[in-house]
Amino acid sequence: MIVGSFAFTQQNDSTAFKSVQSDTPPLANFVSSRRKACPNQIIIFEDKSENHRDEWLWTFEGGVPPTSSAQNPIVYFPHEGSFEVSLTVFNEFGSNKITRGSFIEIVYPTGKQLEFGQGFEDYNFLQDWTIQGAENIWSLDTLSSGYDSSNSCISVNNYSINAYGNTTTLESPPIDLRNKVNPFLFFDYAYTFYPTYYDSLAIYYSDDCGLSKNLLWKKGGYDLATVDSMNTEFIPSSYDWVTEVIDLGNLSTDQKKSIIFYFENIGYWGNNLYLDNILISDPLSIQENTFSQMSIYPNPVQDQLNIQLPKKPDQILVYNSLGQLIIQESNRQQIETNLLQPGHYIIRVKMDQQIFTANFFKE
Repeated sequence: MIVGSFAFTQQNDSTAFKSVQSDTPPLANFVSSRRKACPNQIIIFEDKSENHRDEWLWTFEGGVPPTSSAQNPIVYFPHEGSFEVSLTVFNEFGSNKITRGSFIEIVYPTGKQLEFGQGFEDYNFLQDWTIQGAENIWSLDTLSSGYDSSNSCISVNNYSINAYGNTTTLESPPIDLRNKVNPFLFFDYAYTFYPTYYDSLAIYYSDDCGLSKNLLWKKGGYDLATVDSMNTEFIPSSYDWVTEVIDLGNLSTDQKKSIIFYFENIGYWGNNLYLDNILISDPLSIQENTFSQMSIYPNPVQDQLNIQLPKKPDQILVYNSLGQLIIQESNRQQIETNLLQPGHYIIRVKMDQQIFTANFFKE
């Protein structure tokens, strides 16, 4: 879904609740901004009580703060579990307390399992991904795709809209990277800049449900450009795309239950930015013949690696263990490996709008 920014205004004046009715005790009630959250994620509690005066007593099992006298307190819960919340309200005829057991559930979300990819073939990607931003946001684009491998991608219109440094962010669903051997992030992009006007692409990750973001990768201007600058609107051809590979090995532990990735365009009226074929994979955990349509052999290899597919693939990309692209081929089912140094390699094969990833070893 597409969302924008919002603000919450806390009210404590007398207009926020109903006036006291004669000879009637108060009736406590409340709601919260969320019932399920991550550890340390902010939850706003809202008083919905009736017939009470300007006095509240909240208790939050496991919460910070554990108690509050505010009308609409803001609370977070540091640890996983189910927690009780209670509210007591008062008037001159008595008090009323409501207690709701296991009202708040604190848990890390279940992450998507690898291999996880997104090719942006239609708007169905918004079922898992979120777009944030204002006027110039990530949008489905049917004029191009990564290496012309499909009918669409997503793009940002930096050419027509001067965003003055504003951002639009593509947010992934949580991805489960626990105990992966050596996960990688792959993505295809195309970009150029209008002379003297430069945009940037930054990738962040969060291992605490978005409470904090850590910079993973960033390029802009000349460094980001895949073709020379131009003063007309950029629509890439199949030759204008590049593939980026980022090693995610430092994000894989048994503690971080899920990772969210953020692809952020910083627009400065340069030119259009295109993104496609995002793939998060751990090739070392993928065994040979995992994919019913593809197998590679021999593995380990010496002089030639064979790729068994129903037909010749559209593209073959081979990366070393540092994520560097070292071989790029098309319309072939063999690659020469005799010049490769011994070690671990990743192969990424594109065929009929599908992407297959596997690993092999050179003896």
